Amino acid sequence: MDRALPATKTVTFSVVVKKCLISALKNDLPSVVRDHFLNAVNDITELVSLLSRRASLCFLFHVTYAKENGIPLPDFDKVPNAYWKQWMRIGLIEFDDQTPSNDSHVRLTFDKIKHLVGSSLRDDQIGFYKSVPEYFDRALGHSAIQFKTSVKNLFTVNFFAKLERLCKYVANKDPDITVSKYTLFNALRKNNAPSNWSSDVKEFIQSVRSHLHLKPDEELFDDTEIDMVTRVNFHWWMQQKFETLEERRIRMTPVTKVMRSHVRLDATLLYASGFYKSSGEFEIMEES
Repeated sequence: MDRALPATKTVTFSVVVKKCLISALKNDLPSVVRDHFLNAVNDITELVSLLSRRASLCFLFHVTYAKENGIPLPDFDKVPNAYWKQWMRIGLIEFDDQTPSNDSHVRLTFDKIKHLVGSSLRDDQIGFYKSVPEYFDRALGHSAIQFKTSVKNLFTVNFFAKLERLCKYVANKDPDITVSKYTLFNALRKNNAPSNWSSDVKEFIQSVRSHLHLKPDEELFDDTEIDMVTRVNFHWWMQQKFETLEERRIRMTPVTKVMRSHVRLDATLLYASGFYKSSGEFEIMEES
């Protein structure tokens, strides 16, 4: 009996910028071509790193300012990808001084810190001397999606670990109960606090469940569906609780430390830049 042919699928390839990129280049590639290509990759990588770091700091300040002043944040589940891309280039004259939204509070918060992050890639006071490479927008788009993912992961990954740590300090601060953080945490999850626990601890349990919009008979699981707005607001509430307990607080947004492996250059970018031919070989872009 003939064996069935394996199923096929369409695959979109991308280049992950890291050390193995050099070894992937053709051995007979002329040195001038190799140097030209790697210099272009370095320029794009450095600029993505700079903009990612800058965007994370701007976003952190905006979220903190908004929560401290009762300004509502958008539903991060529903904002378009362009929203995250605008954080990557917020307030830069090279990108026409754009902001992520028409919300005046975004502009206000940026204006408060632009002396720290700069409003131009060529600002001598900040020390930026980069210009925007041709076709850079595609690389920026990939990085914006990663920034979006990192923001969402902050509010979803290790969610129970953060809540357990808060339970630990709440339990330790109450002299009337001698329970572990897991006992308190499980009582919170199942909404079944023992009657001999203090009113403060019972109030804490109800506060958590109320902020997470849990029903009285609903048990909290790791995969319980919690929308992003609720998660952001709850993280801010936990932030205030940690501060009240005089314990180390949690991050409200990621602060990016970008490495080469975080920068993606797809085939379209390489082809448009003149370094990639349909045959799969790299070539140098002719100068006019």
